[in-house]
Amino acid sequence: MAEPVRNEYIQASRNDPWFELGQSIMMQWCMGAILFADDDDHCNASEPIPLAERNRLRKLKIETICATERANEFLFHDPSLFKGADTAYISSEQFNLTYLRALALNHSDIQGLGIRQKQPLSDEALQCLKSFHRLRYLGLNCPIQSPALLPEVLPRDVEQLELARSWPLPELPKLNQLKIESCRIDDHFFDSLAAPHLQYLSLYGVFIPRGCFRTIGRFQNMKNVQIDDSYVERSDVESLRLLPYANSSIRTQSSGYGAAVREQPELQARD
Repeated sequence: MAEPVRNEYIQASRNDPWFELGQSIMMQWCMGAILFADDDDHCNASEPIPLAERNRLRKLKIETICATERANEFLFHDPSLFKGADTAYISSEQFNLTYLRALALNHSDIQGLGIRQKQPLSDEALQCLKSFHRLRYLGLNCPIQSPALLPEVLPRDVEQLELARSWPLPELPKLNQLKIESCRIDDHFFDSLAAPHLQYLSLYGVFIPRGCFRTIGRFQNMKNVQIDDSYVERSDVESLRLLPYANSSIRTQSSGYGAAVREQPELQARD
């Protein structure tokens, strides 16, 4: 195995003034949003919610709900409790499937959904994704029982996607941001990725097999590539130079990924 690249920064060879202007406007908007944020628009359900608190929540406009292992199983069964909710993060080994069923029924118009669990996400849970017709952000921070189902169930309008593996994906015409964590990237993942408007790519704690970036240059809208704590060889770093508007950074100075590779030699197979 060749020595991986440790730290490198590749500056865009061309500038995109419209993109830079948009970034500036977006930064100002985000700063304003943070400045005027209201604590009452978030609900962190880490335990069953008492009746008095449920009555209070019904009077608020809760935008984001985070449900963890100790929250009530029927948290999302009452459609009046989080009326108008925008985003849900669920991380319960025991109740995630129940949460997804209820969200699909009562909150199908949410725009953000994050799922975290250690056990593989069941086929029934994956089928629930079809119900979210306005989904813009999806985080699948979990294994999946049947990855072949993803092209069938993944909402096509997703703009931001976080994955725990480089699974097969359908055509995603609006995908703007893609993040993949803690896995070996499939050799042909980027060859088959149908996301013509992809602008941001983040790879964290991954093994990038030799030649994986051979067709990366076709993503001409790419603006930023960030590779952290991952294995990538020099030839693949050079492929990133084919992205004229992208600033690319590789930071693999920590020892975390090196230890992970030694413990999982199958990640090095075929290289």
